[in-house]
Amino acid sequence: AVETLHEYIADELNVRRVQTAPLAEMGGRVVLKCMPNHKRLGDRFGKAYKGIQGKIRALDTDALAAFLREGSLTLEGETFDKEDILVQLQYSGDKSHDADGVAGGLVILNVSPDAAMLDEAMAREVCAKVQKMRKEAGLRKEDALEVAYSCPADSSLLARVLRDQSAYIAGRIGRTPIPGAARPRRARDGRAADAAGDVGGLVAEDAGEER
Repeated sequence: AVETLHEYIADELNVRRVQTAPLAEMGGRVVLKCMPNHKRLGDRFGKAYKGIQGKIRALDTDALAAFLREGSLTLEGETFDKEDILVQLQYSGDKSHDADGVAGGLVILNVSPDAAMLDEAMAREVCAKVQKMRKEAGLRKEDALEVAYSCPADSSLLARVLRDQSAYIAGRIGRTPIPGAARPRRARDGRAADAAGDVGGLVAEDAGEER
């Protein structure tokens, strides 16, 4: 089901990409843990259950993976199904991912944003502040305006993001941000009160660092 609904899932979760992979391709990042059903097997084997329990807990990852595929396994002439042995998938990879189990699998989420994602986040913040300024200035959606910016240096983080993300920003606010030096002489400032750097009268924090 996941493979046929990649785009829908990505949109609902606001993630860039959805991938599926069998256990064999996870490279040791997912391990299998098993737990015998004590009540069910205790009633079934009585005093012999202690020995059976030890053999079940000794099953390795390959045996458990085969058990998940086949739905049953045989130990010393005894057959066990998924009601007898409970198998859980556990994530054992690095801390940049978070994981949680679902029926028949494991959902693993990369929770460490990369540089491109951080750039997009700053671009969204710029768009939000511009829209806020438009509202505070009483401008209508159809009112034409220029959006200009000024930064401590052309190499600063904000300046680079405004250049690299110009298409995204233009798509959101309807204008491509221009350097303050290029803004029309007739331009009138509209500045945000909590300012620190300038985007069309908008002040957005910029420490001048590069990423």
